[in-house]
Amino acid sequence: MDFILLNTFQVTLMPHTFIKKNIQKNCFIYIKAKDEIKILNRKSKYVLRTGDEAIVNLENLVLCNEFEHISTVSGFLFRTRFSSNYLKKVYIMNESLFKEDIVIEPINTIKNSIIDTCQTCFSMEKCVINDKKIDTRLIKVNRYIRANYREMITLNMLSDLVETNPVYLCNSYSRVFGFPPIYHLNNLKINEAKVLLVHTSLTIKEIVATLGFSNSSQFSSLFKRYVRQSPIEFKDKMLNELIMNTVSMPK
Repeated sequence: MDFILLNTFQVTLMPHTFIKKNIQKNCFIYIKAKDEIKILNRKSKYVLRTGDEAIVNLENLVLCNEFEHISTVSGFLFRTRFSSNYLKKVYIMNESLFKEDIVIEPINTIKNSIIDTCQTCFSMEKCVINDKKIDTRLIKVNRYIRANYREMITLNMLSDLVETNPVYLCNSYSRVFGFPPIYHLNNLKINEAKVLLVHTSLTIKEIVATLGFSNSSQFSSLFKRYVRQSPIEFKDKMLNELIMNTVSMPK
């Protein structure tokens, strides 16, 4: 296969923080910047402006937010049959930069695969299956979850929203998007909980109320299931890493 999707991610960086990602050989990262952010290498800096898309081939990738605003990037890790020699450093898809480092035919193949993957992972409303647009009820559910994930939402509420059976909704949603609607809901909650734990002074009880969990026990259990750590363990680990990274932050 020309293109194998390995995993997806979304990262939110507070002002003047950064995160490191290691990329295996012959693997690449596609990044879409929702806000301005910098990609750092040992000798180079690449600025991604809002809406920029990039394919990155760096063994040690550093995403850095040197700005006063919160920056969010989403993307995915993928592997291709093409050697990493076909793509050096960073290729910004909507600019003509770094073309001297690219063999055009393979990169066009990769770009086409990325467009298809983006439609599935990040623009679900545009996803097409068997040349037919997905059920508009699933689009409505997906939009509702994204707009209201901080509320207490159940599968029955979602099925009532689109006037269908809960089991049918769950199966249809999973078939199209690859996971059940409640998994998507909980994933959004947990991702925001990570940010609140590390970058705010909110207590567990306050986070539970903010994100629409029924109680602290439910939140802690769900957090541990998704993150493999308790909320307190995650917070302590991330704060320690932030302290260490701040000391050694690249200039």
